[in-house]
Amino acid sequence: MTKYDDNNTDKHSRPVTVIIKRIAKKNKTKEFEEWLSGISKEVSRQDVSMGIDIIRPTNNSKSKSEYVIIFRFNKYYNLEKWEKSSVRNEWLHKGGDYQNPIIMYKN
Repeated sequence: MTKYDDNNTDKHSRPVTVIIKRIAKKNKTKEFEEWLSGISKEVSRQDVSMGIDIIRPTNNSKSKSEYVIIFRFNKYYNLEKWEKSSVRNEWLHKGGDYQNPIIMYKN
């Protein structure tokens, strides 16, 4: 197990996980799935990406259109670079017609 100091510099050098919930708009699930596949591939192409997981709605889900996307970067700095990138912004713009963002958590 790796031990980390509590100083700010060390916190920025640790891996970071982001959890995002999205609701696909009614009658736009297919388009949302295509968009999600595209942006997921783009995140995975980043050398600093540590993976992505998608929890899709099931027939037993309360919300039949709620998705949870979990992705990890090797350090906070690289997450910030992704969040500010033109590639990410283009994908978010493309996906705007298919979904409603709910909330984002970072740890």
